[in-house]
Amino acid sequence: MTAKEHLARYGRASWAITALLPHLTTASKANLPNAYTLKNHQVMPNIPSGYALGGVQFFSTVDWPDHIAATVFVKGCPWRCSYCHNTHLLTSTPSPDDVSWLTVVEKLRERSGFLDAVVFSGGEPLASPYLAEMAQTVKDMGYLVGLHTNGAEPAKFHDLLHLKSGLIDWVGLDIKAPASHYDEITHIKGSGSAAQSSLTILKDARIDYELRTTLYPEIFDREALFTLAEELLSLEEKSWVLQKYREAESSREVAPSFDLEAARKHLQLQGFKTLIIR
Repeated sequence: MTAKEHLARYGRASWAITALLPHLTTASKANLPNAYTLKNHQVMPNIPSGYALGGVQFFSTVDWPDHIAATVFVKGCPWRCSYCHNTHLLTSTPSPDDVSWLTVVEKLRERSGFLDAVVFSGGEPLASPYLAEMAQTVKDMGYLVGLHTNGAEPAKFHDLLHLKSGLIDWVGLDIKAPASHYDEITHIKGSGSAAQSSLTILKDARIDYELRTTLYPEIFDREALFTLAEELLSLEEKSWVLQKYREAESSREVAPSFDLEAARKHLQLQGFKTLIIR
């Protein structure tokens, strides 16, 4: 992921180091005793050694709150959200910015003891057939594993959290809009139902998570925000992160059409114990 793209997504103060690395040469691979061997000396055979990821950032303090993490950007997403900042990650089309999974494994080994965690982001990580194995690889290296997801793949999400219990330590789940407006953002029919199912699956998994919503101005006036708040409160959600919208091209922050601080105070009175504006 380029510095420009990370600025567009998170804002100017949120990033420190971006590293998009070339593929390992034949010589550098030869210098790794077994770059794909885990601590138990077993190999994860199903991930092609040249499997391409959309990018990696090896130092982030924002992708998992209170953790120093590497963020791995997985290619592919079934949705086509109106305000997506990572359109280059929507498909698996090769790009000069691609980085191989083998390279990521090598560099994560070098950073062992410095980083707390690895976060899989995207795109939509659950679109990858190799997500569970990549997560297991970094888990076996001693890292905590985080996941960013939009909830588009509830069946895969269920299998990852429930059939592989303990693999994922934390989830950041995007809640994009009130249920009635979901398809307007994603341009995919039934996307709101998928997101709601994913939230139910996440709650049942009993792991740490964060719900966050980007205040896309085409959808979110004060009424829409309060409608979504009612939906979340009805599910007994008490913590929520509101993310200010930034234009994809310029990273310029666009203020909502209403007083956001006043809205936060109102929502806290309605029942939210933690409501962060980011």
